[in-house]
Amino acid sequence: MRWLGSTFAARFNRFRKAQGHLFQGRFKSLIVEPGKHWADLVDYIHLNPVRASLTDAALIQKYPWTSLNGFSKIETRPKFMDCRWMSYVEGLSDTPNGWRRYAKLLAMRNSDDPKEIESLDRRMCRGWCIGAEEFRKTVSEDFLEKEGAARLEKQGLRDFNEARWETGLEVCMKALEKNSGDAAGDAMSTDWKLAIACRLKLETSVTNAWLGQQLNMGAPRSVSAICGRYAKQRNAKCPYYLKLSNLTIDY
Repeated sequence: MRWLGSTFAARFNRFRKAQGHLFQGRFKSLIVEPGKHWADLVDYIHLNPVRASLTDAALIQKYPWTSLNGFSKIETRPKFMDCRWMSYVEGLSDTPNGWRRYAKLLAMRNSDDPKEIESLDRRMCRGWCIGAEEFRKTVSEDFLEKEGAARLEKQGLRDFNEARWETGLEVCMKALEKNSGDAAGDAMSTDWKLAIACRLKLETSVTNAWLGQQLNMGAPRSVSAICGRYAKQRNAKCPYYLKLSNLTIDY
């Protein structure tokens, strides 16, 4: 069966002058914050046939191969089809008029600024969690203890880790009474920056590139060098590092 599938995919690619797998990659699930982010994801899914040029946005409600077609058939709709996301969009209701209004809103959204649609596409397809920054941080704290974290895909794992790094950085900055303005204006190798960098390096997998960008510490190689010298020569007596050493960070 695998050989037949590979042969069929090769013939299909030759016919269509395409490359890669015939079907999309393996199943991927995301954590979604209730509210606007949930409603945005539903919009994104319902607009898939339009983006694929399978139907026109004005006819999306009549397209048979989409859940929108099933949602709008209220009397025969399966019970598992959950339409609670409608409550997060002003003016929508689970009624025939509500579904006609929703179809019009989808068509309007599809005809909006292409940059906004592109931004929506990035938000819905990347990472491991769809939601506001605070929600992502809260979920990452709960998710860290679960085995699922180890099975995240590359981009998802990167986003998950960055959420932890951002939490640690925020706590350390607050403890040292520093802000983004201080990071931009102070010298790259100032002690308070090095104290934070070394604390995060000790407890997380934070990268030199990320530290260099967030704390304005220069190129990754430079961050590695100055942190190494600081750890060997000054951190044991540095008041900033001593203060952070007694700080509890709930990543």
